[in-house]
Amino acid sequence: MANIVPGAVWQPVDVGNRPARRKGRGLVGHVAVSSSKNLVPGPLATRSSDWHFYLPKTGPAVQYIDMDLQCWATSAGNASLVAFESEGGMGSSVQLNAEPWTDNQCQWAARILRHLHDTEGVPLQAMPDSRPTSRGFGTHRLGISPWRVAGGEVWSSANGKECPGNTKVSQVPHIIQLAQTGDNDMDISEMYGARDGQGRNWLDFQNLVTSVLSDLSKQVAATQAQVAALAKAQTSGGTVDVQAVADQLTIVPKQ
Repeated sequence: MANIVPGAVWQPVDVGNRPARRKGRGLVGHVAVSSSKNLVPGPLATRSSDWHFYLPKTGPAVQYIDMDLQCWATSAGNASLVAFESEGGMGSSVQLNAEPWTDNQCQWAARILRHLHDTEGVPLQAMPDSRPTSRGFGTHRLGISPWRVAGGEVWSSANGKECPGNTKVSQVPHIIQLAQTGDNDMDISEMYGARDGQGRNWLDFQNLVTSVLSDLSKQVAATQAQVAALAKAQTSGGTVDVQAVADQLTIVPKQ
């Protein structure tokens, strides 16, 4: 069974014969430089990177890769780290550094971190650097020069890459606090108003299910009445001609 965070939209992608992830280390946050609501990793044959999760600014997180397996988002950290990409990062360097993760993104990051804590003992703390011994929640730039410390893993060869930006880095303590207190549950109205990874609205889905169930209930009632009437008509001497009833019974599906 796949290791999935409860509530996330599960949209698995092909990862081939991907190695298992070494558990218990932590979570790394990235920004995607994208305004997409669902950033699906490309075909495996041409893919150079992928991610366990994508966090849109609104709506449920989308999970693409089983957390028991590695993703290709954090270079030397891939063997042990869960990673999410997040909507945002568009515009200039100034805009990137000023942009925060939304409340929705912070809540989902906290939910993922808490799941890792509860299921594999990841500590609810900030990663100070990208050294292999560092555990908890950190951001991509910890493994990027000039922020990478001596002995730290290289998480990107793009020196100076600012991912995910100054303001997002400053939100790490807030996300950890959300994970510690468990104050990261989504309000049901937010879920109904949001769209999932395939653009479906949860309230629309609920209404569709209600409509289908109502139609089925009406069809069942009509069929029961039809069976009773046919059985009565085909009764002769107290015996029901079952085949005759079956031959005349027709259920017409709703168009």
